[in-house]
Amino acid sequence: LVSQPGKYYITASNQCGEASDTVLVQFLDAPDPFILGPDTTICPGETVLLSSPSVFYDVLWQDGSGMLHLVADHAGVYWLQLSNECGVQADTLEINVHAENPILNLKPELLWCPGDQFVLDVTQSFNATYLWSTGAFTPSITVTEPGLYLVEVSSACKTVEDQSEVIPDEDCEEEVDGSPVFYIPNVFSPNDDGINDLFQVATDLPENMIAMEGRIFDRWGNLVFGSSGITFTWDGYFSGTLLNPAVFVYVITIRYSTDAGEREEVFYGDVTLLR
Repeated sequence: LVSQPGKYYITASNQCGEASDTVLVQFLDAPDPFILGPDTTICPGETVLLSSPSVFYDVLWQDGSGMLHLVADHAGVYWLQLSNECGVQADTLEINVHAENPILNLKPELLWCPGDQFVLDVTQSFNATYLWSTGAFTPSITVTEPGLYLVEVSSACKTVEDQSEVIPDEDCEEEVDGSPVFYIPNVFSPNDDGINDLFQVATDLPENMIAMEGRIFDRWGNLVFGSSGITFTWDGYFSGTLLNPAVFVYVITIRYSTDAGEREEVFYGDVTLLR
């Protein structure tokens, strides 16, 4: 009964002669526990090379292959099993693919009159970094004078640039005292995270509002939402269903009071719905 490695031999003899034989018993290690790697996230088109930590055992990947290396190029769960006559060890990792690419939709040109201010907003629904030509690192900036404003938005895998030029308007009307300033966003993300969930008209003088009527159209001109409430608000739903990411066109008519009497303005533009 052999329980230790070594070289064993036996000799047998009788009056007619002698015979002998030798056998070498070697110790065989079972595979040691191993870590295939941490769960990771890759960008579209990227790959991860997964490798067996040893060449001395039988190799089996989740796709049935037995090579020492495996190229992971899509999202999924990957596992590796190492085995021999003495045991089996395995490990698993998960690979995800980034699908969060910035979408920018700044207006190329904005006409400016003295006293005007514009909010340039490129807020994304996921973690991103922002860099404006003004040096700001915020998702939005307030513009109060003419100029070319550029922004660079980066996610984990992609960087997108956009710009908006604020140009002096040659047909500025004389400012009416008590006129409110309106802010209409160009991006919103109705994903219930409490951040930028609604497309909503805001003003610095809500008490001056008399009437507000707005309509939202898809790119084919179909009406997807309409409201005549004092505060125009859209949650991104159509017939009880949240719409897919897309660019929509709005027409909003606002009637308000000023020190000189009632005025009415019509605002046209587009808004990007993100998820």
